[in-house]
Amino acid sequence: RDLWERDLPSSMLYQLAMYALSHGSVGTAAIIYPSRADHASEAIIEIDDLENGGPRAQIALRPFDLDAIARIVAEQDRARGAQVARSLVFGS
Repeated sequence: RDLWERDLPSSMLYQLAMYALSHGSVGTAAIIYPSRADHASEAIIEIDDLENGGPRAQIALRPFDLDAIARIVAEQDRARGAQVARSLVFGS
């Protein structure tokens, strides 16, 4: 599901929020998704602690270019593959 082109469903947001909130103070969760949009970039949703103020959790929405991944696999470019994997796990 291309979350750049289509909205994040509330059920997915709820699941990501619960996952992030279960990881202690300022927990994080990320979802990666394929996108064909050239301008797609990471988006961060912050969940604030309304009682104490400040951040409570973060959700990262990380797009990736499926065609680029397919080329990396076809070319067996391990260095580029590792670089892309790190960016998907840890963000840009």
